[in-house]
Amino acid sequence: MRTRIRPFAAADWPAFGALLDAAFPDYPGQEGHVRHEDESRPAHCRAGRRLALDEAGAVGGAGNEEG
Repeated sequence: MRTRIRPFAAADWPAFGALLDAAFPDYPGQEGHVRHEDESRPAHCRAGRRLALDEAGAVGGAGNEEG
């Protein structure tokens, strides 16, 4: 299985939402909230570039590149 870190793409949102729901079951539906924050926050105010952990074509994780 090939695993790599790559830039986050708009098509990754549903998988990222499922990961958030699994990690935080008391707060379901966070995809829309996080997506809205990403899309409405000016670039200079973001925590960094969002990245995806790609495991053979499926999103297995996501995070931010700081700095």
